[in-house]
Amino acid sequence: MIETPLQFLIDTVDLLHSACHDEDVQSQFDRAKDSIAHMAPEILHRGWDKIYWICKDQLNDGSNPRHKACFAIYTERYGTFKQLLLKQEANT
Repeated sequence: MIETPLQFLIDTVDLLHSACHDEDVQSQFDRAKDSIAHMAPEILHRGWDKIYWICKDQLNDGSNPRHKACFAIYTERYGTFKQLLLKQEANT
């Protein structure tokens, strides 16, 4: 269970950072994490855009097992995030 959407996004970036061993991409994830950490709650969903663009531009080799692992992390976490937000909205 996630504590907050912000923490969920930060944890997602950390998972991607760990799965990718390219230092340049890791530094992009570090910058994205810093940016996400400073986002206002009402635009926090835009953090997924930052993560998406890094993955799209840097982790797009379907034959690379690390890229595949990052894709799996992104896909699973994004789906979970959407479900949890919809649940939160339904409860308000």
